[in-house]
Amino acid sequence: MQARMLGIVIAAAALAGLGGCAYFNTFYNARQSYDEALESVERNPDNPSPGEEEDLRDAIEGAGKVLAFYPDSRWADDAQLLIADALLLLGSRSTSGSGTSSFEEAMRAYSSVMVMTDDGRMRDMATIGIGSAALALGRYDDAAASFGAVSSQRRDLYAISRLRQAEALVLSGEPGLAAPVLDTLQSMD
Repeated sequence: MQARMLGIVIAAAALAGLGGCAYFNTFYNARQSYDEALESVERNPDNPSPGEEEDLRDAIEGAGKVLAFYPDSRWADDAQLLIADALLLLGSRSTSGSGTSSFEEAMRAYSSVMVMTDDGRMRDMATIGIGSAALALGRYDDAAASFGAVSSQRRDLYAISRLRQAEALVLSGEPGLAAPVLDTLQSMD
């Protein structure tokens, strides 16, 4: 009887382990698709390829499966961020249409990341993503506000956010406000 119980416990543990592998593999494959799209962008910065869109849609679908089937997994917030990143890139590389709906969807997806995670770096990445999507939509004031909300705890993200915030301010017709934002970068040393 004890041997049978031990066998059941071992089988249950093995199945639980396979579930963990399944969501990681699903996320990994989605990430691979996104990375392949990025490589295509690097090879052809001015000419989106049809394969890029397919890779980005595969990334969105794969990350969506992680969220649908494993919403409490440790990869859930990463999957949501991947969806948002893929939507943002899809909007910027659209070969059919303006990409507006992808940018709007990206903003919603990044907002979901903000709700899902307490991780400061991930929240700052999502905030930059919201700003980038707003910038692409011509919503310069929203973009500047979003970039301005990035914390100074991570130098790399802070620097990116301040450069993008200055860009948004210039595009909004407020170049005088951009200079003090850029001055904050000097105080990082």
